[in-house]
Amino acid sequence: VPYYRQKMEEKKLTPADIKSTDDLYKLPFLTKGDLRDAYPYGLLAVPLEDAVRIQSTSGTTGKRVVAFYTQADIDLWEDCCARAIVAAGGSKKDVVQVAYGYGLFTGGPGLNGGKKYRMPIIPFCDQENDYNVSDERKAELFAHMDQDSDHGFAYMAGCSIIEMMTMMQEAAVRFDAARKASEQEAVETYTMLMNRITLYLTEALCEKPYIYTLKEENGDFTLRNSIAYLIITNRYEAGRKGDGKLMPAGIDNPQFMEKLCEASRVAALTDGPSTLCMMDTKLMSEVAKQWKKAEPVREEFMIYLTQGCGLSYPEAGYYYRRLRSDTNIFLEFASAVRDGAYPSVGMLTIEGVTAQELAQQKNCMMPQAYDALLTLRLNPEREKQFEKMQQEEEDKKGFFGKLFKK
Repeated sequence: VPYYRQKMEEKKLTPADIKSTDDLYKLPFLTKGDLRDAYPYGLLAVPLEDAVRIQSTSGTTGKRVVAFYTQADIDLWEDCCARAIVAAGGSKKDVVQVAYGYGLFTGGPGLNGGKKYRMPIIPFCDQENDYNVSDERKAELFAHMDQDSDHGFAYMAGCSIIEMMTMMQEAAVRFDAARKASEQEAVETYTMLMNRITLYLTEALCEKPYIYTLKEENGDFTLRNSIAYLIITNRYEAGRKGDGKLMPAGIDNPQFMEKLCEASRVAALTDGPSTLCMMDTKLMSEVAKQWKKAEPVREEFMIYLTQGCGLSYPEAGYYYRRLRSDTNIFLEFASAVRDGAYPSVGMLTIEGVTAQELAQQKNCMMPQAYDALLTLRLNPEREKQFEKMQQEEEDKKGFFGKLFKK
């Protein structure tokens, strides 16, 4: 394991120095920070193809910590769980209800080892499809594409990956209709819109710890009609049939994106059963490179928003993405954050007010003030929207509760 070997070399240790358990104290300890720094594959001690399951922490306080399991690991884990249940008095006459979540967290899947328990397993989990977008929500998303001055670009800061995929689908349908009707202006509009959605969607994929792709045994991408596939959930594996093995994909990894561009000009992004959209791999690659370069800046603002303003990580991400959608507002916001105060002169004025005046009128923090300024710029009914801003801020917590429950 290169990461751990480097740790040993820093302590001038070799494997030959560890002769018995008495020497264990010499080994470098790993902290949670090390697990995050080595994300995602840095501490993998077996070939990736030998890993049959990937699980992780929730990632609520930063990068997820990833765990890889071989089949031997899972067998051992199931034996331990079965022994624990038997030790507590369980037998094949009993029924086990697993109340942990069935996500990437190890709880639900980790305990769902029915073949070792010799007793019925009842999963206690949400059976709804988290990747389903209701017709009502689709109508709301498409309305922003039609009505917003920026075609919903700032609005996308609060959208999930599947919602942006839905918008991309709709934009592609409209583009195709405009192309067939020789409506050049509409073709240019929807081309620009699809490129903009690709920007936000690619950045969201860079932040998402688990994206999958289909590959052959020799490592080549599995292509269908010369198109590579990217899958946003391993639900796809359970019900699919066909060639190709589901493998982790690193959208934020330059080497992976370079190989993806070589294999396919277009990638099909899908959740498996319901949603599919096409993305330009070269544009994705360029966006991913810029996302990687901007990581120090993004971390700086995320620290300010979470630690300085007391926002949750998802809320902080929302404000960062939304304010960044407007260059002028973001530049002033960045200056204000770094100086610790609003600019003394030359502040942006929209509808006769500045961010500082909005903060004073609404008694809100700097991010909310610039967010309100952006709303004034984007909303066609600005005066009416301004009157409703105070109530919207009061409802913000409820909004985030619904938004980040998805």
